[in-house]
Order: sequence, then C-alpha cells, then structure tokens
Amino acid sequence: MLYVLVLPGVVEIKLKEKMNNKPERRNFARFPVEFALEVFAEDVAGNKYKDRAVLKNISGEGAMFMSKLAGKYFPGQLLETKIYLPGTDDVKALMRAKATVIRIDASNNSGSDEKSEEIGIAIRFDSDNPFCRHQILWHDCRKDESRRLSLHA
Repeated sequence: MLYVLVLPGVVEIKLKEKMNNKPERRNFARFPVEFALEVFAEDVAGNKYKDRAVLKNISGEGAMFMSKLAGKYFPGQLLETKIYLPGTDDVKALMRAKATVIRIDASNNSGSDEKSEEIGIAIRFDSDNPFCRHQILWHDCRKDESRRLSLHA
C-alpha cells in the first residue's frame, strides 16, 4: 500500500500511460516522478555511504532511481531512503522508506552505444506502509496560532 502526502497545488501525481509496451508484472500502478532522493547504505566492503539521486518512478511496492555511484549498489542490498517532496515556502515534507535493491540497470540516455555514467536502481519497499510524513516546518503555523490566541486574550 502506498501512502502519499498530497499538498494541493504542490504535489499531484497522475497516472500516465504505461511506460512501455512490455507486460506489467507489478501489483500496483507505476507513477513517473522526478523527486530528490537520499540513500543511506553500506557497500559490499561494509563502508557506509550517502548518495544523492533522482527518483524516476514509484509504485506501492517499489521505485526506480538514477545514481552516479555505480560501484556502490548490489542486488539484495538494504537501503534507507528519504524522498523529498516538492514544497512551498511554508511546507517542506519528505517520506522515509527502508528498501532492498532488486535490480541494477545500465543507463544509456544518449541513444548511442556510449554508456551513461548513471545507473538505474530498482528497489522494493520492505514494509506494507513504508512512508511516513517526516518533517513539516511548523514555524509559520506556530506564529499564526500565537497571533490567533493573542487576539482572543
């Protein structure tokens, strides 16, 4: 199950046509997005690292993101992710999820035989409810509440 924080006029994810004509094996619809993503993990040698990447699509079970750290990822690897939702000056939000790498795809954005530096990382979320609202900046809300309370005093 996928829970998405929808901020009216800020974040609206719409279902688009299938991304290709291949048979769909997913249990949930896949939504194309371009959100900033941070990944926290350990490489094969056990060294911890943080990657800043771009989320390319998401579904109720998993997601695909693009990374320039090709040598850091491997199938079966456990990840902690932070997906940053577009915000406004008043609201900033992100979603956290634990996930497992299920596939690594070489990327070729140019259409030629030349390989891109980026790779696609397919992940599966490790729980039924991987997302929770993490951070909303309440400073403006608190100011408004203080003003409202002082008017009624």
